[in-house]
Amino acid sequence: FSTPLEERTEAMRYSWFATAGELEKLNSYSDETGLGEVFWAPPEEPGAFWVTVADGRGGVDWVQWQ
Repeated sequence: FSTPLEERTEAMRYSWFATAGELEKLNSYSDETGLGEVFWAPPEEPGAFWVTVADGRGGVDWVQWQ
């Protein structure tokens, strides 16, 4: 018994955060058409910027820049 594999691209949700500067929006999404992007106007003073990524199966990861 074998089941053929089905290749598909998952939709992802991106949540954006910043301690300074200005974010265009706080959430963006991607599907098979491309990446969830957002514009961030960086501040003159130092700060942190990070994003969390969640898939439809409950997986979550994040990355931070300073």
